[in-house]
Amino acid sequence: MAGEVPDRSPEPATAGAQARPLPQRPVGGRVLPLPGGGFLDLHRSRWAGVLSAAEILACEAANVPLAYDCAQLGWVPAGCRDEEPGLAGPVGEARDPTPLAAGQRLVESLRSRIGRWAAAPATVPIQTLRREILAAIAAHADAHGVRAADDCHLALASALAAAEAGPAVSPAAAPFTFRRWQPADAPRYRALLDDPQLWAFLPEPYPAPVTEELARQLIALGSIDDRQETLAVEWDGLPVGQCMLRFAEQRHGVRCAEVAYWLAPEHWGKGWMTQILGQFLLRAFRTHGQDLVYAWIHERHVASARVASRCRFRRDGFPRETELAEALKKPSFRRHLTHRCDWLPIP
Repeated sequence: MAGEVPDRSPEPATAGAQARPLPQRPVGGRVLPLPGGGFLDLHRSRWAGVLSAAEILACEAANVPLAYDCAQLGWVPAGCRDEEPGLAGPVGEARDPTPLAAGQRLVESLRSRIGRWAAAPATVPIQTLRREILAAIAAHADAHGVRAADDCHLALASALAAAEAGPAVSPAAAPFTFRRWQPADAPRYRALLDDPQLWAFLPEPYPAPVTEELARQLIALGSIDDRQETLAVEWDGLPVGQCMLRFAEQRHGVRCAEVAYWLAPEHWGKGWMTQILGQFLLRAFRTHGQDLVYAWIHERHVASARVASRCRFRRDGFPRETELAEALKKPSFRRHLTHRCDWLPIP
């Protein structure tokens, strides 16, 4: 199981988020002091990332209106700036054209280097090429920030995977189908989510008890934003889990998405999740044309990491992964990558 399930009950709002009304009381200034020290900028970029549990509590105590961000599956200040995601880094700093241009130059240069290696792989050991790329990415992070470096890293990871690709092998057929959740699924959805085992490795706490009203709201959230696709996994006509694809902005021309998945605990240990995820990923690459899909998996969730490995995910080699995870409010999660060339032949 990977990904997040929100534990609050939002209501409709604008800008692709779901507003959470709170008693109105003026809050002075653009920043909110935090009990543990530091400040929260209430007008930061939406794409600065979702609020931590401590930040949510501070906002609630000060009656700061919050909004549920469907694209990032988390809470943000309702007054945050809803600029394009490519304009802000993971900690909310503005990204001027200079870092973007520098990143494009770096990616083009190293793509050419990867192309030369692919044409004559015997000339340079692959480990040497990887070290060169990682050193360049680390230097870019020092100069332009972690988010800009990660953009370059994912673009180059895709290029390197294509250069090293072997024959693509499609997964075996499995008895599972995917469909959108419907309002009539609320009782079943509630029953599936109302299990503490399911929440053990999620960033959000178990929102006991899960009600049918919350289940209906979560079903509505799953289809309210075109930046994600949330599908029920059916077996023998009954939903048994969920797979979600969140579409990210292109990284220097590379189409990326994040996958999140879970399966009802009653079906754990049967090998189902490997079959389900394999089918879902093949569908994602075929239907949506993604170049790269990644999953953030809790570092102690051994079973989910094992499923990811069987579905051709590799542990990410981003040199600033820990810093990136902290910025995304996922400090205990690690990123895993799989590529289009792992699933479909290269044209």
